[in-house]
Amino acid sequence: MVKEVAKKRALQKGVIAIEVSLCFLILVFTTFFIFEVCYQIFITTLTEHALRETVREAKQNILEPIQKGEPYNENNLFHDSIKKIFLDESSLWHFMIDKNNYDIQIDYFYSYPDFINDYQSQNLSSPLAEVTLTYQYQPMLSLSESSPSSIMRTVVVNLADSGRGK
Repeated sequence: MVKEVAKKRALQKGVIAIEVSLCFLILVFTTFFIFEVCYQIFITTLTEHALRETVREAKQNILEPIQKGEPYNENNLFHDSIKKIFLDESSLWHFMIDKNNYDIQIDYFYSYPDFINDYQSQNLSSPLAEVTLTYQYQPMLSLSESSPSSIMRTVVVNLADSGRGK
């Protein structure tokens, strides 16, 4: 009986090393996958936060030039707000994002029917604005030759509430 056990052990030498190496590869792959998913969730959440804060700040800052009777440009207000969020070096996400991957687009509409039918207005004093923020997401680990994906968030802003428009 002792000889049989010794014989079985001799046949199984190296099995533990192979099992550990295979499990280690699975553990490393799973860990990198978890980091990638968390990074994508972080970028998506940051994009949504940046869009909300940009719109909120721009709407608040529209009132100031209107009350003073000064000329203003909403495009500049939106762009300035987004730059302020992403160029702030004291922020937590400063080192985790590429500021050049963000793009903001603003389309103006004169009325809700125009918005629904996608009839854009060239007039910057239109009461509706559609603000779209896009981030070109690059995965941390590129396992394939796939192109970067876009994370795009859109919000419709009623600028008539800001003291202008009809």
